[in-house]
Amino acid sequence: NGITGAQVGKINIFDNRSYVAVRGNAVKQALRKLTEGKLKGRSFRVRLLKGQPKKTPGK
Repeated sequence: NGITGAQVGKINIFDNRSYVAVRGNAVKQALRKLTEGKLKGRSFRVRLLKGQPKKTPGK
């Protein structure tokens, strides 16, 4: 019912927010699941950030 670990990329966690990279083919499903439901019993505000991730030099 959810997305697979292979569809999740880099995760950045900060004090008051987190950013999760999701493959393009799983974005709609991830947004729908997170806006309609809960994760570990908690509700979250979710929004789509567009754009390509920044590439790390040497990778």
